[in-house]
Amino acid sequence: MAELASRAEDNPLDERVAGQYLQALYRAGRAADALEHYRGLRARLVEELGTDPGEPLRELHHRILSGDPALVVTVRPGAQPTGPVPRQLPPAPAGFTGRAAEQAELTTALGGADGDIVAVTAVTGAGGIGKTWLALHWAHRHADRFPDGQLFVDLQGFSPNASPMDPSTALRGFLGALGVDPRAVPPDVHAQSALFRSLVAGRRVLVVVDNARSSDQVAPLLPGSPTCAIVVTSRDRPAELPARHGARPVRLDALSADEARSVLTHRVGAARIDAEPEAVRELLSWCGGYPLALAIVAGRATAYPEFPLSALAGELRDEATRLDVLDDDNVGMSLPTVLSWSHRALSAQQARALALLGLAPGPDVGLPVAANLLDLPVPTTRQVLRTLEDLHLVVQHAPARWSMHDLVKLYAAGIAEQDTDDTGQDAALCRLVDFYLHTAHLADRLLEPHRSPIHLDPPTPGCRPHRIADGSSALAWFSAEHPNLLAAQQLAAERGHDTQAWQLAWALDDFHHRGGRLHDAVAVWRIGLRAVERTGDRAALVLAHRLLGGTATYTGLHEEAMTHLSRSLELAEEAGDRLARAHTHRVLAQTRPTRWTASGSSPTTAADPPTRSTTTGGRWTCNAAGSTASKRPTPWTGWPGRTWHWARCAGRARCGGRP
Repeated sequence: MAELASRAEDNPLDERVAGQYLQALYRAGRAADALEHYRGLRARLVEELGTDPGEPLRELHHRILSGDPALVVTVRPGAQPTGPVPRQLPPAPAGFTGRAAEQAELTTALGGADGDIVAVTAVTGAGGIGKTWLALHWAHRHADRFPDGQLFVDLQGFSPNASPMDPSTALRGFLGALGVDPRAVPPDVHAQSALFRSLVAGRRVLVVVDNARSSDQVAPLLPGSPTCAIVVTSRDRPAELPARHGARPVRLDALSADEARSVLTHRVGAARIDAEPEAVRELLSWCGGYPLALAIVAGRATAYPEFPLSALAGELRDEATRLDVLDDDNVGMSLPTVLSWSHRALSAQQARALALLGLAPGPDVGLPVAANLLDLPVPTTRQVLRTLEDLHLVVQHAPARWSMHDLVKLYAAGIAEQDTDDTGQDAALCRLVDFYLHTAHLADRLLEPHRSPIHLDPPTPGCRPHRIADGSSALAWFSAEHPNLLAAQQLAAERGHDTQAWQLAWALDDFHHRGGRLHDAVAVWRIGLRAVERTGDRAALVLAHRLLGGTATYTGLHEEAMTHLSRSLELAEEAGDRLARAHTHRVLAQTRPTRWTASGSSPTTAADPPTRSTTTGGRWTCNAAGSTASKRPTPWTGWPGRTWHWARCAGRARCGGRP
């Protein structure tokens, strides 16, 4: 009381100090003195500044006049009449580095204390991404801005051993920290919230609410005074806080490469980091900027300073056991355990979706792909993905496209292995691969309608290929899904779906050539050829050898090209397939004639070429390229081989479009 009286005397026109002094006088049973001080302050403001007190002080004066019971606070014996100043923040995280942009966001958002409304910020992100560390680091650095106290509560929204805390429990803790005798705490949560707001009104108090489950948990804990600020951390995105209370969201993602390296350097030491650059590169790669993973790795490294970092990197190298390395008996320092708390918050449908998404190949999934994988209608799929996004288990990085952090995806795949039998996994992945295959086939037909088609089996039950309207849409779809198509083909080959594997190579072929993605084309056809060989489909084998050989030509792999084209020709001749032989001769005419002698003598394969070129007959493909062959030779081609193959092409069949 004496300190407040002195402050009020030294700052006679400071309404915030006056409000605190009035409350202290009233709570000490000196209501008349409080009213007298208000009258003196008002008179001085009118005389010196020509203005009345502000709205908060006038409201406090009115409550004193009316005897508002919320202003009557019973303090514990021995406590100061003005109440204790709570300092509840847990220790600041040691060695905190990075997050400069997010710290700046917090400073900007919470720097508006003394504005028109209470400053509220919601820090959101996946479990183990560093939300609490950021909130506590910022709170400690700026504690001096909140001299009237800092309150902290863990609402246990995502906890292994407890249910989410009732707001009433949190409020009782706050009220006790502010000096309220437990016997004076109202039983009703609304009355508790009103009393809390009354106690912190006009005071500069910071409230840190950690691990919130929902907006309903947080709303009763919000101060009402613009002099206060509150930081909320949650894995869920509390949508009502921004909508109803103007909360500013601060979303945390993985650390940048530089930030992640700084974390390891600070914890492990620069000498060890500099001594093993390759091992450090691997460690950073496997952790993927995930703060909890980095903390676990750093802890292991510091626990065994005599061990090389390469040994730890070796443990993380195996994807099948990587999460085991990031496990720990301390549940708060175990990445699988921390992620499991989010998993427990999901419904059965959402948990199944998370597991199957962990099996999906490629860096992301689009909405139609996810609907096929999950065997759900598109609207239901969208809602499920939004729920997973709210819990930061997936990220919508582009409209209607979602991705997962590599470690979260590993965890989800592990859940699939535990909770989904092989039949269920295979059915889901068959739907996904068939979706990619049938949609890619449709897109290819729109891009190159004159190309000789291949026959596809009907899609697996539950697969609903995407309908593409025109060529430009087809090109856009291929571009967006290209990394996933490559991954889907690899998955199909690994799981024994060999027909789909080679047919995906075929469906991608024209797109690859159009975009100059020739190395990708070679890679998918190598996979496709091995898949065809396992099926025993001779006609498909002729096609695979020819298309791989033709693509290898354009990438400068001339020896490989001739090997595959020669084999394609041999197989076509064995089968008596005149059209296939013609197509292969056409491709050979465009290929470096490595099997010709320097003088242009006879080839070492098949029948001898004619002594002069005959490029008559056939359709445009033969004539167009035949005219090219009649031009002067380039340094790496000669007339005899090219004109002979074009003659064979013209004589075997009337060539149609590109196969």
